[in-house]
Amino acid sequence: MKHIVLVAALALAACSPPAEKAKGQSADSPGEVAADNTGVARAGLASADLVLTKAPAAGARVTSPLSIEGSAPNDWYSAGQFVAQLVNADGIIIAQSPALPQSDWQKPGPVPFIADLAFEVDADTPATLLLQEPDGNAPREKRIAVVLARR
Repeated sequence: MKHIVLVAALALAACSPPAEKAKGQSADSPGEVAADNTGVARAGLASADLVLTKAPAAGARVTSPLSIEGSAPNDWYSAGQFVAQLVNADGIIIAQSPALPQSDWQKPGPVPFIADLAFEVDADTPATLLLQEPDGNAPREKRIAVVLARR
C-alpha cells in the first residue's frame, strides 16, 4: 500500500507545471515566458518590449502638445484604441488621450499608433508617459520617463 501512495505522489509531481519565476525575473531561454514589472507575462517578451515608440525618448524634455508615435500589438487595442497618459510623480493624471491605430488594428502583428497629449505646467515637471492596454485586471503597459516643459 505504501508503494501505491508513493507512486501516485510521484506521478502527480511529474504532471505538475514548473514553478513560476519571481515577479520581474526574465526568461532564461527563448521559448520561456518573461514576466514584466506589472506581473503580466507574455511568451518571449516582457510587455514593455511589445510596444515600440519613435517619440519621445526616455528622459526627453517635451512641450505641449506632445505627439507620441509607435507601434503596439493588435491585441492592445480595444474598440480601435488604447490609453496614453501623462502622470506626475504623485500618480496624478496630467493628460490623457486615446492612442489611435494608423492601420487595421484587427490584423495580427504590430499596429502603428499616434496619440496627442496637451498639458500645461508652470515649470519643468518630471512625469511618466504611460501607454496601457485597456484590458483586464492587470493590463500590460509601457512607461517612459519624460520632463514636461513650459512652452
